[in-house]
Amino acid sequence: MKGLTKLEKQWVLYDVGNSAFVMLCTTIIPIYFKNIATAEGISLADSTAYLSYALSVCTILVALMGPVFGTLADTKGYKKPMFATFCDRRSRVSFSCHTQGMAGFSGGTGDRQDHI
Repeated sequence: MKGLTKLEKQWVLYDVGNSAFVMLCTTIIPIYFKNIATAEGISLADSTAYLSYALSVCTILVALMGPVFGTLADTKGYKKPMFATFCDRRSRVSFSCHTQGMAGFSGGTGDRQDHI
């Protein structure tokens, strides 16, 4: 990255991070979800439908809440507190989903009786 300006280096890092996020959302999460669903006895067609429903609901929520929270952050000066709050909540929800998923689907580590 020699010869690049500071702004160009920042753009390269942003582009790499954005590409990784898109790959995660479009390839790895659906595969992981289908593996969990089929392990629980849900058909491939139903698991695809459930994933599509969940993604649709999330997209609608972001489309409705995004402008409201964006306006609050811009007009009231809440950018940093809102950013910190949402990052904290997102990390807690992600950790909770991960630990619950691992306990429920890994076989024998959770309190579910159907794996015994």
